[in-house]
Amino acid sequence: MLILYSVFRRGFPMDPSPDIQAAMSAGRLWRGQDGGGHHPACVSTGFEALDRILPGRGWPVGVLMEVDAAPLPHLGTELFLPAMAAGTVAERWAVWIAPPWTLHAPGLQAWGITPERVLVVDDPGTDAQGLWVMEQCLRCPACAIALCWVRDASRAALRRLRLAAAQGAGIGVLFRSRGHDRPSAAGIRLRVRPLRTGLSVEFTKIHGTLRRHRIRLDRSTPPAHPIDPTPK
Repeated sequence: MLILYSVFRRGFPMDPSPDIQAAMSAGRLWRGQDGGGHHPACVSTGFEALDRILPGRGWPVGVLMEVDAAPLPHLGTELFLPAMAAGTVAERWAVWIAPPWTLHAPGLQAWGITPERVLVVDDPGTDAQGLWVMEQCLRCPACAIALCWVRDASRAALRRLRLAAAQGAGIGVLFRSRGHDRPSAAGIRLRVRPLRTGLSVEFTKIHGTLRRHRIRLDRSTPPAHPIDPTPK
């Protein structure tokens, strides 16, 4: 993506060229003064507090996201279940790659997810193989969302995942246990930590804005969880 900045408070001193206008219309170019005026298609997170923070009021489609949920790798999974439900209702696929816990079908159904539209790659082997599987899934337009758990990922792998998500118009969610202090190609990065009655969610990166956000999601009645609490 090209980035075009304007230092003029009232905008550009002249009209952009036709080539620049075409790139802006196609979403390949972001203008700094826009402050996020153009947003990709989004799917509601299912949590009003999260939707208010995100520029398009939902998880952006065609974007790679990265979650730091250490030391509990399943934390934050529920943030993406409403989007997963919307995808399976639309007869697209939801893919889980190397989930650290066994999936619980009744828990999936409780969130409105169609189990017949869920694929699980239980043990892809290595992190590199898991990332490769995620990339292939995201390239496929039939895949609505792919979640993958790895220890770490290289810059090159993250760039490929970002491009794959854009190509297939799906949502990629990468749970990493390492490397959160390094730059990332992910459009959204968030840190999830447990609270007594909910979750602390901190957005450390949202593409198109420099602001960081931290919110608390409370749960008076914990919903059914799609992951069996018994570790593998």
